[in-house]
Amino acid sequence: MPHWPALDGLRGLAVMAVMAYHLGHLSGGFLGVDLFFVLSGFLITSLLVREGDDRGRIDLRRFWVRRARRLLPALAATLVAVVVAARLFLDHGRLPSLRTDALATAAYIANWRFATQPQAGYFSADPSPLRHTWSLAIEEQYYLLWPLIVLGAVIVARRRGTAVATVVGAVAAIGAVASAGWMASRAGAWDIDRLYLGTDTRVAAPLVGALLACVLHRRRRRPASGLTASAHDSDLFSLTATIVGGLALGALSVAVVVVSATDGWLYRGGFVLAAAVGAGAVVGGVLGGEGPVGRLLALAPLRWVGERSYGLYLYSWPIQIMGRAQGLDRIGLSLVTVGISVAVAAASFRWLEMPVRRGTLSAPGQRPAKISGRRPEGLVARTAVAAFVVVVIGAVVIGTVTRARPDPLAVRTDEQLQRNALRPAVTVPSTTSGRRTPGAPVSPVRVLIVGDSIGYTLGEYAPGGLPDVAAVDSRALPGCSLLVSGTRPDAAVEAGSPETYDDCEQPVADADRLGLDGQPDVVLLVTGAWERSDHERGGDTVGPGDEGWTTDIQALLDERIDRLSATGARVALWADPCGADSEVRRRQEWFNEEVLRPVDDQRDEAFVVDATDVVCAGAEARADIDDVGDPRPDDGQHWSEEGAAWLWRSWLGPELRRGVAESDPGPVDGG
Repeated sequence: MPHWPALDGLRGLAVMAVMAYHLGHLSGGFLGVDLFFVLSGFLITSLLVREGDDRGRIDLRRFWVRRARRLLPALAATLVAVVVAARLFLDHGRLPSLRTDALATAAYIANWRFATQPQAGYFSADPSPLRHTWSLAIEEQYYLLWPLIVLGAVIVARRRGTAVATVVGAVAAIGAVASAGWMASRAGAWDIDRLYLGTDTRVAAPLVGALLACVLHRRRRRPASGLTASAHDSDLFSLTATIVGGLALGALSVAVVVVSATDGWLYRGGFVLAAAVGAGAVVGGVLGGEGPVGRLLALAPLRWVGERSYGLYLYSWPIQIMGRAQGLDRIGLSLVTVGISVAVAAASFRWLEMPVRRGTLSAPGQRPAKISGRRPEGLVARTAVAAFVVVVIGAVVIGTVTRARPDPLAVRTDEQLQRNALRPAVTVPSTTSGRRTPGAPVSPVRVLIVGDSIGYTLGEYAPGGLPDVAAVDSRALPGCSLLVSGTRPDAAVEAGSPETYDDCEQPVADADRLGLDGQPDVVLLVTGAWERSDHERGGDTVGPGDEGWTTDIQALLDERIDRLSATGARVALWADPCGADSEVRRRQEWFNEEVLRPVDDQRDEAFVVDATDVVCAGAEARADIDDVGDPRPDDGQHWSEEGAAWLWRSWLGPELRRGVAESDPGPVDGG
């Protein structure tokens, strides 16, 4: 492939802009991706047009093999590393969705995956660690189809006696205009994810690069080989290219600071304008000669970054996501992300990417050692592709399997829900008789558990013989909570949940009614997991922090408390503590502080039970409980049998009994 040192520097600037955007430092840094697209279109088309011009044909097999050797090794390493890291650092409830993301990435269709999943799309609040692979998908689709189009153009050009660059350039120009026009026509009709991520709407940028390659095709050969232009004309052309390149770099510098991805004008011609400006920067790098633009872009540090830009782009975003999950933020997150990304990208370039690209087992700078045979390139390519498929698919599938414990993104069958809700009420233990007399000692309390799958694990694994608890009647229904109508989040549906909450309404009402027939002293209402998710209502996305959503959830909670306290029971509101990552904790804080606490303050019949001091060490969950280890080992939310038993004995039983006592102060037996 043609190589201009200044273009490595341009790649370096592009990847630094994108990394800064991901870290929240440059609002328009995403335009670095468009610069990548222009560079890819320019370089690939330069190679294809030159081959078509010189040989009258294009070796497609050789082209695709070189692309595979260039792209697959680092991508395979990224996918495997992301799956492993997700199991270590992320909420396991995200694994089913991550599996789909990873398989879509491996198939180079990630852009369509995210474009058609707005709740998990590019601009979602809880992004996938593979979100950034959308751009790789568009480039690979371009690499697959564009050489076929160029080959067709070569055939047409030979038959008509026309220059190959002329035909290819005309096709590129028509395609770029069509793509930009299509995006503009759908702006306002489609959401931003679809516009931003669609191949049809974003292919204009690589096609602008392809058009530039065709325009500059005759200028790519150096004067030493016999150009007829005078030295004066050559100097003037170089000066013009330097001016164009300088202005383009200046415009891009301003754009990455002031532009926002939500600016409407971008989708009505702005992206193709950005691509044209990027093409101007390429002109300055390719034709600027020894001018200031060429010298700037050819600086050794910029070239070093540019040569490793693919790895930096691949690795930096997942590293950032894992860092956020560990509570890093702002400058700390930036320093860790950049530092680790540079180290990993450098190692990947030296010991993974370059050896495979060269068809050797040696690092750059060492004497090449061929793998075997007369055609090491073919062997390396076949081996790399086979290893990519086997290792990546196997690692993704195995690494994203979760244990079959109930979770907020799964729901039992309707039959199971009805059977659990309609079983007879628990008989009042013989040690008590009816309602407690006000002022009398508080005997061990009868507990009814309702709510979602977290409550289900607390009730399923409640031990017997608790000194503070006379009986536990668990009627929690996995998948059902305060919400009993409306559309579930996309991630929940992907994990096997029905598309709506509607089937929960009657089972929840039956569970509450029959549970209250058992005359409980206290009802433990476990909610929050579903309510903390983002939802679609009336065409808008609502969730934590949205004023209307908070009001709606508070109203549902008030209604549920009215029903559960009607027979005189107190209602204990479960405040879920120290989630598995910072995003879960942010959503927990919203539910606990904005939904539960105000209700607790306003209603005497309800009180919050918060296990933070028992199960948390700072922001992190404890995983070092004596004889238990991690009490919530699967996903940081659902309790193991040992963990639930420990919690009941050490805290939950006494806490519920104390809550009953506080409703009418009097002696408490044994305490």
